[in-house]
Amino acid sequence: MSNGEDCGALSSDKGSGQLDLDRPCGQMSSGETCWLCDDITAWNQAMRALGLQLEEPMPGTLLLQCTFDSQMDIDQVTTAREASLLASTLLRQHPCIQDLSVLCPYGTGYRVELVPFPGQMSPPSLMLTGRRFRSLKITQRASAHQYLTDLDTITGLETLHIAVDKIDENFTAKINTIMKRNCSTLKKVQVSNAIRGRSRLRMLENLVACDYLVLRSSDGDGTIPDVDLLVKLMGVSSTLKEVSVQLIHQVDVSIIARALETNRTLTKLSLHARSSGSVEELFGALELNKTLKELSLWIFLDQVNMRFMRAVASAIENNNTLTLLHMNALFGQCQGMKQWSEALTKNCALHVLSLSCWSVPIAEVSTLCKVLRVNKTLKALNLHGVNGTDEERTVLEIKYGECWKPDTLARSLRQSQRLSCESQKLPFPDISGTTAVADECYDRVVLGAWTEPCLRILSPVLASPKSSVETIFTPPIGELSLDIVKVLFNDLASNRCVKSFNVCVEHEPDTRVALVCEALKKNRFIQYLHLTLTNGNSANEILRALTLNTGITELQMSIAVPPTEETMAALSGMFLHNKAMTNISALLVHKDGRQFLDPIAEGISGNRLIIGFKCMAGESMDVPSAVLDSVQRNKSALNRAVQFVLRHREDRRSAECFEFFVGRSCLMTRLKEVAGLSDVEARHEVASAEHRLREMYFVITGVVRRSVVCLPADFTQIDALNADCWRALASHLQINDVCFQ
Repeated sequence: MSNGEDCGALSSDKGSGQLDLDRPCGQMSSGETCWLCDDITAWNQAMRALGLQLEEPMPGTLLLQCTFDSQMDIDQVTTAREASLLASTLLRQHPCIQDLSVLCPYGTGYRVELVPFPGQMSPPSLMLTGRRFRSLKITQRASAHQYLTDLDTITGLETLHIAVDKIDENFTAKINTIMKRNCSTLKKVQVSNAIRGRSRLRMLENLVACDYLVLRSSDGDGTIPDVDLLVKLMGVSSTLKEVSVQLIHQVDVSIIARALETNRTLTKLSLHARSSGSVEELFGALELNKTLKELSLWIFLDQVNMRFMRAVASAIENNNTLTLLHMNALFGQCQGMKQWSEALTKNCALHVLSLSCWSVPIAEVSTLCKVLRVNKTLKALNLHGVNGTDEERTVLEIKYGECWKPDTLARSLRQSQRLSCESQKLPFPDISGTTAVADECYDRVVLGAWTEPCLRILSPVLASPKSSVETIFTPPIGELSLDIVKVLFNDLASNRCVKSFNVCVEHEPDTRVALVCEALKKNRFIQYLHLTLTNGNSANEILRALTLNTGITELQMSIAVPPTEETMAALSGMFLHNKAMTNISALLVHKDGRQFLDPIAEGISGNRLIIGFKCMAGESMDVPSAVLDSVQRNKSALNRAVQFVLRHREDRRSAECFEFFVGRSCLMTRLKEVAGLSDVEARHEVASAEHRLREMYFVITGVVRRSVVCLPADFTQIDALNADCWRALASHLQINDVCFQ
């Protein structure tokens, strides 16, 4: 598998000294969570050299990931055989392993065909005969399927994900057999490949239970050969909700458009088309379709024409169900935005319109933006790539970014007089005709980072208790004046509405950087932060500030600074001591960025909250094994907490995990994912679990078994305490206050 290291006996640090390969699955023997779910880390540490790894994607069920090398020498084949034997044993003895992922990396010596094995040796194989799985994933090299014996006998599949370089006739036949055997259970199917030729997924139309289907091909000369089968499925399925197809030709667009006219189940459609031909038929179908909620369209090779613009306008005017429309196409100098604007005045369903506006004249963009004064249901107009000057973009943002009340706008403009509009040649809008509206929403027009004039107007909005601004995207802080940074970040420090913040720091520490740090320390309501750091000294200050933040749960950061000792310590400290973040993505841009991996691993090892971590160092995804173990440990703890809430486990371990995660957003999110609960239902279940923990505290901790009985006496004894007294005692204690025997 992954390498030729000699791993010897599968030993671990556990008390037994060996992993127990003969111990039966706890799920099979008791109907409860298998013991293997609590021992994942020890098993992974022993199996990693063989290219095997366990994860717990859902509470109580496991995923086994197997990694095969694309080329092997004799020693590596021997190691791969040992890995296949172990994996086959695990799959045979543990029905709790319901998900299988097989990865065959390209490697440096990538070849399309499978490299023959040395001498008379056959490839190592994983025995799958008659095995039930919930999901199967095969990625990177299609040759991975040759390592799977009886792949096409798998049953019980709900998810099938194939994303490989080449699908030949043999592999296509296996996929078709899998689809046929699992047609009544498959709910999610994704088949992506670079080369498939003329091979067809003939069983596609039989997926009667499927609600999510993705077909992708990146072959520059070919196309998806299964569009007609997809259309047949759209015509008969009562479950299909989401479809994504890439790449398709003009004739395929026409076929899908005709199917869309009569389809009554699809709610989300994503199409990648080579040209704009026949796309007007797709928008014509929208005038008849009554169920589609989201449409995303990419057109690659040619520029749209006026027929396209008129078709879109007609669909916007006459369709009353579509809530999101995303189009990435070459609009060029096309003069059709006025028609769209007029159509939008009659539309009351669309919430988000997202467009790529490269080369679109600023006057056309302005024409489209005018509709925001009339249309009150359009929540966001996302215009990417607007090529206007800063002055032109500022005018658009100020005119249409907010439905201003006259006194609010006038006051804001007076506060921005220091900008000196004349010297900047900024034609601020005439506010005399502005009408008051109830719904204030500053960020309805999204053009990218806010310019300084717009930030001057935004600042008093942030300070208002009626502020509705949820997203802030600033230019690099060093490009802003100290005055605007001071006002903006002082307001942001106490703001309760902003949920998403994008900030870039490129210069040496100064007062502006200090203001950013203070806002990050104090604000408790920002949930998502996108952070770009290109100056080492400022990076140190900001990372130390994030250590104290208690609101941000998701962090995406790009670090383009050298790995100095101080910066590595600040980064490690942030990971170790932050008490809010649960999901982190890191892009290590510097040429020596890999040196950050060890301090990252050290920090995360002591953090019990991080349940998601991705890292790109150089050109590859690179997550140290120590980080994988720490993240999996935290995921398992969160799963135990969910099981306690749902009453699937009520032991000491699950109770302690629940006690740790209660009150944190990740528990609510996970609970809704696992049990399909609404927010209100999830809160009710958590509150019930808290009450149950107090009721069962002394039993869970082992202080008593079921009840307390004392010998007769002439005074009140402990067994006379009622339930309220016991709950009162438990309210002052935590699970780990009672030593585990």
